[in-house]
Amino acid sequence: MRRVWLTLAFLLLIGGIIAYTYLGGFEEPRITIKETPSFTIVGYPYLGKMNVKVFGATFDKADSLLHNKILKGYEAAYFYNQPKGPKEELKAFIGILAKDTSLVSLEKRVFPSAKVVEAVINMHYLIIPINIYPKIQKFAEKNKLKLSPESVEIYASNKKLIVQVPIIGKE
Repeated sequence: MRRVWLTLAFLLLIGGIIAYTYLGGFEEPRITIKETPSFTIVGYPYLGKMNVKVFGATFDKADSLLHNKILKGYEAAYFYNQPKGPKEELKAFIGILAKDTSLVSLEKRVFPSAKVVEAVINMHYLIIPINIYPKIQKFAEKNKLKLSPESVEIYASNKKLIVQVPIIGKE
């Protein structure tokens, strides 16, 4: 009986590693410094904790703007702060990064062009945020850059994320 359980555990471990690899879990982000153009996000403000249903529901509302063909663009989230733990409050604006926003009566936020540290990673969105921000921080430290607490995440597809963090100076 013990051998059956060990075999089953081993097969589950191998299956997990294969799934993690397929989802891009071992991919490294491409991190660069670039100048971004001004952009507009149409969507919904969010103030609250990240680990609650309302946070996910806000993303679902934004996603419906794409699926219902109300807007063309990419799902995006602008984070005004980076909570250190699950009890801290997050301030964000979640919606669609769209070029043509004239026909939509939802809230809009226009963000100016900026010099940013940009990380592009080809990895499924379920496992992306776990490791990308520490790598951006290490890149900034290595290049003696001071980063803003703000960031934007652009979900270009289910397997591609672009994270941009504005540079506010040199250390």
